[in-house]
Order: sequence, then C-alpha cells, then structure tokens
Amino acid sequence: LLARPAILECQFHQAGFHVVGIQEGRARDSSTRFDTYYDMYVTSANSAGSYGVQIWIHKSCKFNIHANRSVSPRLMGLTGAFSAYRFDARIICGHAPCEDASLDSKETFYDDLQKLYSQLGKGPSHLTLLCIDGNARVGSVASECFGGPS
Repeated sequence: LLARPAILECQFHQAGFHVVGIQEGRARDSSTRFDTYYDMYVTSANSAGSYGVQIWIHKSCKFNIHANRSVSPRLMGLTGAFSAYRFDARIICGHAPCEDASLDSKETFYDDLQKLYSQLGKGPSHLTLLCIDGNARVGSVASECFGGPS
C-alpha cells in the first residue's frame, strides 16, 4: 500500500495541479522533499502533533526558490521563479485559528500573515498565490455548504 502523501501526490498530478497548499500536514520535522512529481516544502506540526502546512510545486513548473520562510506550524511562505512560465511568485500557505479560538491567537495569526506577505516582497512580475484554510464563518445562516452553528 502507498502512504497517504504518495497517494495524494499521484492524485494531484493526475488532476493537473501545479501548486498545492496543504493544511494539517502534521509532519514531524520541517523539510524539503523532492518526490516523483512535486517538490514539497514542509513545516512541522506543533509539539502536540497538530497543524503543519506544506506547499507542493509540480516539477514541470521548474520553480527556482529564492526564499523559504516558516513563521509557525500554521504559516509558511516561498518566493521564487517559475522558469517554465517566466514569472516570479510569492506563495503563502496558512491555517488560521478556528472561530472559537482566542482573539489573541486570531490576531497573532493575521498579524504574522501580513508580516510574512511584506517580508516575502513583491517584484514587478510577481504573482501572489494564497493557500489559506481561513476557518471563517460565512454569514449567520446555517446551510449544507457552511455547516451548523459551532
């Protein structure tokens, strides 16, 4: 049997995804892996084994990384050049605190997101990709799409 990351990698490749942001990766260690179809930039989970975000970039994009910044187990960013497409990119992956988290933890996350966005810089040909699990409540009406009250 294939491990879950290998199965996901094959599915993402077959679907034609160029960039994938993953939340709740729960990796034990931060690392960079060069697998069959994707280069995988990974931040580790916290000490309780939660969180951990990852950015996977398809090898066909020929992404030349300039910076890799891990802010926390909830937030990371990359800058680099997609040489296959001749443009630069800033890619941010994050996992925001849930609705019932403390106001302080929510403010810290969004402050860190804004700082990371600024730190990664933006050149004249930069594309910004934001892969966020915002854990946001949308409106006040429960539906099948948004779920019931928490």
